[in-house]
Amino acid sequence: MCSSDLDQLKNYQFENPVDWKKPDVEELSLGQQFVLDSGRQQMRDLIQQKLGVMSMEGTLTDLKVLQQVVDRDLLDDDDVKGWQNLGILFGDILANQLDLNWVAYEDELGASKALRWKKTLNFVFPITMLSRRKQFNQEIDIPALYEKIEGEIEMFAEIERQLKNSYQPSQEKSVLDVDP
Repeated sequence: MCSSDLDQLKNYQFENPVDWKKPDVEELSLGQQFVLDSGRQQMRDLIQQKLGVMSMEGTLTDLKVLQQVVDRDLLDDDDVKGWQNLGILFGDILANQLDLNWVAYEDELGASKALRWKKTLNFVFPITMLSRRKQFNQEIDIPALYEKIEGEIEMFAEIERQLKNSYQPSQEKSVLDVDP
């Protein structure tokens, strides 16, 4: 991204301003952590039983295992909970590899568990990402989804670096800097 792109991004004006309310974002409660842990365990059990994979560590090699769940039709198309559990494991890989954190997210549409990049308003919703694709008969290519999200996170990081590099404190002395 060049500096003119960054300037365009900073100065972009939406044609039709949207009345947007900042979402409420909090750490996961113990109950929400329990729900994620239960979903993880259910999907790990299925993967162990059907694929013989004994452990999922949240690494890039796990992407292939998750794709096997999709390719071998180990989940029924209408098994929303199963697809969401697969999304939890996908989210764990994203969190581990891209330095994202699980959070509780709530906006005018409802409450969700999401992954957050740093302390920004950039979120990924892996739990519903796969189930929604299945619901609308879209292809599920987990390694491709990972690469797309990784690219977006890298773009956020690049913008952040450029903003930090372009910020130069004023060389002028303030009232507080004046010698007596």
